[in-house]
Amino acid sequence: MSARLRSQISEIYIGEADVLRARLDNHYANREWFRLIAVTATDGSLNKAHVKYLESRLLELASKAHRATILNDHPSRVPQLNEVELFKAEQFLSEALPILRLVGINAFSPITGIPKQPGVQSTPTLLLSLDAAGVKAYGYIVPEGFLVTEASGLPLLPKGSLPPRQVARRQLLIDQGKFAHDGNWLRLSEPTLFNSPSAAASLLHGWPANGLAEWHDGDHTLKQVQERDAAS
Repeated sequence: MSARLRSQISEIYIGEADVLRARLDNHYANREWFRLIAVTATDGSLNKAHVKYLESRLLELASKAHRATILNDHPSRVPQLNEVELFKAEQFLSEALPILRLVGINAFSPITGIPKQPGVQSTPTLLLSLDAAGVKAYGYIVPEGFLVTEASGLPLLPKGSLPPRQVARRQLLIDQGKFAHDGNWLRLSEPTLFNSPSAAASLLHGWPANGLAEWHDGDHTLKQVQERDAAS
């Protein structure tokens, strides 16, 4: 199996291969790779069904974690395993996940610090909102970055002032269905993690935005909230 990340919380591809070198040659010709992690069993205990199952489980975990955009074109079909084989595959997964976290791959771990019920504030997590230029959104600062849980009224096209890297990132979110079409606008289809409040605000608006000024708790901007917390 292989995975790649552009940054800790950006993009990931998960795949399986019978011959790793052949799979890598194919991906090298068709994708821009920044990092590769390969997971294998040295004793030959994993067969094709085990590996396909592990691929499906990793895709499932990454999807639920909302840490990274999954670049796979389509979901993996889960093979049928009997109880013994299922236990063997899950045991391998339970041993592999801590190793992946150890080498900096956290795309399969749930985001921490999020209230269980939307709108319920808890310390130190604070529900923040953005309501400007027709965009309405809600999110939280979490240890991993900034998590946007709801957003609507997003423009279809970014402005020319948005940096090319963010234009590409925004288009990827559209291609992946995270920014879904909603009439003449876009809406967020699932909770999505961004690098920072400013990155979230910029990609939602489609032009450069200062997240410290855009996000607020209803009475104070995020900058004011942080200044108040620093002074207390």
